[in-house]
Amino acid sequence: MKGTNLQGAHLEGVLLLKADLEDAFLMKAHLEGADLRSAHLEGANLQEARLDGASLSSAFFDEGTLLKNTSFGSKPTGFVSLDGLRWGHANLGAVGWSQVEMVGEEQRARQNLQDGKLKERALRLREYEEAVRSTRQLASLLKAQGLHEEATRFA
Repeated sequence: MKGTNLQGAHLEGVLLLKADLEDAFLMKAHLEGADLRSAHLEGANLQEARLDGASLSSAFFDEGTLLKNTSFGSKPTGFVSLDGLRWGHANLGAVGWSQVEMVGEEQRARQNLQDGKLKERALRLREYEEAVRSTRQLASLLKAQGLHEEATRFA
């Protein structure tokens, strides 16, 4: 799917695990709840794309990945999971971080139930550890790009 034009496409909940989306044109694409784990998004145009509730865990960005006005989630729609995302010098200043209250890992960790049952203590601990790792990584990257106020919220 390298270089594919998917502008405005509705790909909600789609499984794109390890997909090669380098240089793909995903402007205004709806990727809510999509599984993009380990996907290659180097050079992809994600401007104004909706990634609410999507998983970008272990995915790859680079300095050519365009994130202007990309939605990383909200409370009603869910937040994007970022654990292990390789940001590769993507411009994080283009993202509206003020709307992102937390990362998807934290949102998941805060849920008391899984499959209708109360989560076990060990699982909750693992989920919170993932959330801490994701938010620390994000805070560090934001700070490195001079986005100190945004970094402080995630630190």
